[in-house]
Amino acid sequence: MENNRELQISLDIPETIGDFLERGGVKNPSVFNGDMDILMAIRKMSTNRYSQVPVCSYEGKLQGFLSWESVFRGVCKSEATLCGVVADYYCTSLDNKIISLDAPIRDALARIRTSEFLIIVDSIYDLNVMGLITVSDLSALYSVILQGFTLIGEIESHLRTIIASADIEIIELQKLTQKKNIERVKDLTMGNFSYVMNNERIWPRLSISKSLDMADFHKQTSQVTYIRNRIMHNNWLCSDEVDVYEDIRILENFLSLLSDHM
Repeated sequence: MENNRELQISLDIPETIGDFLERGGVKNPSVFNGDMDILMAIRKMSTNRYSQVPVCSYEGKLQGFLSWESVFRGVCKSEATLCGVVADYYCTSLDNKIISLDAPIRDALARIRTSEFLIIVDSIYDLNVMGLITVSDLSALYSVILQGFTLIGEIESHLRTIIASADIEIIELQKLTQKKNIERVKDLTMGNFSYVMNNERIWPRLSISKSLDMADFHKQTSQVTYIRNRIMHNNWLCSDEVDVYEDIRILENFLSLLSDHM
């Protein structure tokens, strides 16, 4: 139950579409006007590798979007050579394509699977374009969070296996961790491992003691515990002082160390 609670705390970020736009997605995207030459629009999309571009009035109000799919449909419908202006090819159906800044991020997660992209507007009434969200944008944000959780889970599993193989009495684990609620090795968390493994009596009984130095191992375990606490309890991705990719590298290296000495 505790792990589920911690997971929800960490995955609550960002809370709104506006929060997300500050950390990912495309802020203030390029827009086309309806009377723009279609060939010029296509060249811009190709050059900048745009899959879709909002189409706005000269007052800046969203009217639709131009995508490779809408261009293809326009050509098929007219059965003619590609020519004319953006208004001849853009899609005006916006019901499932717009989302406001104050909408919960979960709304985007629920809709992005079928919409492929969402156009962010200041409000669904004013329709001033603020940004874009694509599947890849959301994947990039959440994949690093899930990667951190996965690595921590695997590390804790390896450490529990190492301790379990040493046949340490539960009463001894309780004394070392000062946690009376520990009834089995599976109850140990990342914060408990240092108390157990950084002990002169326990260390020689662990399988890793034959090839690793206790002081160095304790230092690495403390570092991993610190990273684990940042991931579980803090706004990990939002701190300017944290290099999440360096954290991931440290976790990966520590997991590799454990795997090599299991």
